[in-house]
Amino acid sequence: MKKILLLNPEKVGEEEVKNYSVREAVRAIVQDGDGNIAPLHVTKSKYYKLPGGGIEKGEDKITALKRECKEEIGSEIEILGEVGTIIEYRKMFNLKQISYCYLAKLKGKKGKSKFTDEEIANASQKLLNSLVTNATPRNREIEKARAKMKALKRFGTNN
Repeated sequence: MKKILLLNPEKVGEEEVKNYSVREAVRAIVQDGDGNIAPLHVTKSKYYKLPGGGIEKGEDKITALKRECKEEIGSEIEILGEVGTIIEYRKMFNLKQISYCYLAKLKGKKGKSKFTDEEIANASQKLLNSLVTNATPRNREIEKARAKMKALKRFGTNN
C-alpha cells in the first residue's frame, strides 16, 4: 500500500524511530448509500476520527477493519479499495503507528456502536481520571471530631 502521509510534528529522527515500538492499525472512510461519511466524534478531545483501530494478534488487516467498524459504527462494511498508509511518530509514547486506510461502504442498515467491555472500561477509567482533583483527601473521622469540637466551643454541648 502506498504511503500517503507522514505525521512527525516533533521532527523525530530515523535513528530514534528504530527504538520505537510499532503499532499497526486500520482505518476506513465509510460511506452510506447517500454518500455521507461515518466519522467518530471524540467528545472529550473535541475532534472527529475515522472508524478503525489496532490489528489484533493473528488478525489480517481486512478482518481487523471489519471488526472495528462493526464495534465503532455498528455496521458491516464492504471494502471498495485502498487509500494508503499514514505513518505517525509519537515521541511521548516512543511509538511508530502505521495506519492502513481503506475506502468502504455500509453493508445493510446503519447500526449502533458496540464497544468491547475493555474499551468501555478504558473510557470509564479515563472519565474517572479526569474527575480527580488536587485537593487533599479528607478523613471523615477527623472532620467529624473537628465539627464536634466546634459545636462544643460554640454551644457548650457535646451533642
